[in-house]
Amino acid sequence: MILFATSKSPLKMKQRSYLRRYFLLISLVFYASCKGDISHKADKNETPDRVFTQAHIIHKDSGELKMDLKAPVIEQYQFEQGKNQKLFPSGIHVIFYEKNKITPGHLKAHWAEELESEGLYKAKGQVEIINAQGDTLRTDEIFWNRGEKKIYTNALTQIHRADGTELTAKNGLESSEDLNDLILKNTEGTIPLKENDSL
Repeated sequence: MILFATSKSPLKMKQRSYLRRYFLLISLVFYASCKGDISHKADKNETPDRVFTQAHIIHKDSGELKMDLKAPVIEQYQFEQGKNQKLFPSGIHVIFYEKNKITPGHLKAHWAEELESEGLYKAKGQVEIINAQGDTLRTDEIFWNRGEKKIYTNALTQIHRADGTELTAKNGLESSEDLNDLILKNTEGTIPLKENDSL
């Protein structure tokens, strides 16, 4: 993993070894369970322990590129019992790379939040997710549970499939993180018919 950023610390900077461990452990991309709100939210008046500006994080596994993340600002908060929170108050853009997939996936949002120790993530504000097949999800809020590899939302969600299918879930959805297995709530949409299809 490679991180390029300008660091501003309201508190005294700790040893380089701590930062090195932090860079190696940081793991991003956004999900959480909308069955419950993310806990330990930072108070608006609380000062972050670390602030990184113009952050660019590259994550590799066994030399293979897995993720490319860019964010104007990353704020890190540390709580008791080792629970850490990261906020992305000025937006985020993540590119995901999958083995044997030519086209990478994308996630964009105006704001994001991560509870790394619990594997829970949240993104909101013109959220756009594009998978490797070119399918696009648009909503105003999305949650990701990294352990279950599922995403959730109760917000109005639009799905645009690469084959021309357009679906609107008025009360949100539950889905696998690759958008292949969907449960849509209060749905309407259009499905293109092929020449040999009949009504």
